[in-house]
Amino acid sequence: MKALLLPASSRLLLLVLLSLLAGPTLAQTGGSVGIGTSAPDASAVLDVAAPNKGLLIPRLDSAARVRIPAPATGLLVFQTNPRAGFYYYAGPAAGWRYLPDQTRSAAGDNLGNGVATTTVNLQGNALVGNGAELPAGVRGVGVRADGGLNVGQHTPGDNLYLGYQAGRVNTTGYYNQFIGYQAGQANTTGYYNQFTGYQSGYYNTTGSFNQFSGYGSGYSNTTGDQNQFSGYESGVLNTAGSNNIFTGYQSGYHNTTGSYNQFSGYRSGYSNATGSYNRFSGYLSGYSNTTGNFNQFNGYRSGYYNTTGSNNWAFGYQAGPTTGNLTNAGAIGYQAQVSQSNSLVLGGTGANAVNVGIGTTAPYSQLSNTSDNVVGSNGFGVSSPSLTWSSPEQGYTAAFYNGNTSGAGGGALAVKVASASAGTAVLDVSRGSTQNTTGTTLLLVRADGNVGIGTSSPGYMLDVAGTIRGNNVSPSDMRFKQQVRPLAGALAGALALRGVRYRWNALGVAHGGVAGAEQVGLLAQEVEKVYPELVSTDAQGYKAVNYAQLTPVLLEAIRELAAQNEALQAQLRQQQQRAEASTTGFEQRLRALEGAADRAAR
Repeated sequence: MKALLLPASSRLLLLVLLSLLAGPTLAQTGGSVGIGTSAPDASAVLDVAAPNKGLLIPRLDSAARVRIPAPATGLLVFQTNPRAGFYYYAGPAAGWRYLPDQTRSAAGDNLGNGVATTTVNLQGNALVGNGAELPAGVRGVGVRADGGLNVGQHTPGDNLYLGYQAGRVNTTGYYNQFIGYQAGQANTTGYYNQFTGYQSGYYNTTGSFNQFSGYGSGYSNTTGDQNQFSGYESGVLNTAGSNNIFTGYQSGYHNTTGSYNQFSGYRSGYSNATGSYNRFSGYLSGYSNTTGNFNQFNGYRSGYYNTTGSNNWAFGYQAGPTTGNLTNAGAIGYQAQVSQSNSLVLGGTGANAVNVGIGTTAPYSQLSNTSDNVVGSNGFGVSSPSLTWSSPEQGYTAAFYNGNTSGAGGGALAVKVASASAGTAVLDVSRGSTQNTTGTTLLLVRADGNVGIGTSSPGYMLDVAGTIRGNNVSPSDMRFKQQVRPLAGALAGALALRGVRYRWNALGVAHGGVAGAEQVGLLAQEVEKVYPELVSTDAQGYKAVNYAQLTPVLLEAIRELAAQNEALQAQLRQQQQRAEASTTGFEQRLRALEGAADRAAR
């Protein structure tokens, strides 16, 4: 039988109490006091003896014990509530200490500074120790006969607890492994869980088949099952979400009930709350997603802006939807971004644009292939509208075919461009072009609306390099016009213009002139000084004359000449009338003189 060892101060106090309760017998011999004996032991200050009674010291619960004012070192009490037993005050630094009970001492050998034995044989339930501050029935460290290790276990079920308050309130949960400060501290019936790290799985109660690793990982999980969280505060707010895999610093941080998600990377799926069936991989991938479902984002900040959108996918650096609520939208490539639902974007824009090749390793344009587009007979589509006819006219390869003959756009062909720089071509028909060689432009339509025939740089709405033939009719209904006023000074303006003969130089030929042939016309700079409204200047600074609008000027000049001619004719008639009147008077005077002469002669 092992002896109960007490500090000297405790033994003295115990002897005093025994002397008070021992009975009427009281003796003192050589400085020793005896109660119930006339011969107190010489080594004892107080010797209490009784055949059928014990020593009863103050009994109080733990709350009353800690409220004892200024307890003296060595003060001994008996605590009535768990953990029940003798407690002595070991001083301000050590505080209250619990005295191991005799039953526990009898269950095994003392290890350490005890003197019971120096050799320990491990057999059966070989090594069992009850640590300080553990409630009754709690097993501190246990090595079972089968070699299993129980650490901090106080319930059945082959659980492993290591760390302060790890698995503290577990009741019937089994096959759990909680390692770390307060890891799984609230678990009651959850089973097959593995929590590792400071407060990992802190609030888990009935959730099972979970694996949390990292500071605060799975902190709020209560009933969620079959989750795997790895990383600092990964899945920290998850409560009932199940079948999730979160890997990385704060991955799936705000997830509460979302299930069947897989987030991998720093703060991947950070804002996800209830979204399910998502897969995010990469730094901040799917960061803003909250309730979106069935999304797959792969790459640095891929799908970053998606919030409630579902069925979206993105692959590549910063690839993904530009807004948060798109559906069935995909983006593939470096900074590829999609801004509308039910769309797929390949590559980025501008410097990040990519070429797509089919059957080639070096695509030379945004979409390149090395063979016919065949669905049927050399056709891209066998039904209309299609890129080529299935059976084109003999000797031709038809580029477009619209078989629709009804409706507002029946039989029409539309070439549309959302936006382009003013100087770029939206339609270019060339001759002699190959995959890597630019041919001679026959017809070109630019984004600014200019159309060129025979020129690749039209400077006007219609720019023809060469001669044209046809009839030109311009709208001129008076109902279309306002602020109508006479064109004055037309004759002076026309007289100020200078008609010249000339030939086109190389620069003129490049801008539509005909080489070699002598021309008759005006110089735009001279016309501009008189009639600036008849001269236009293109983006390159070259000038052109609207010869058609010179017609009203010439017409008014003719009218002015006609008016001047009429005035001159009127003056001439007046002069003729005056001359005729003078001649008549002269003739009358002459006849009068002749008559006078005749009379004088007679």
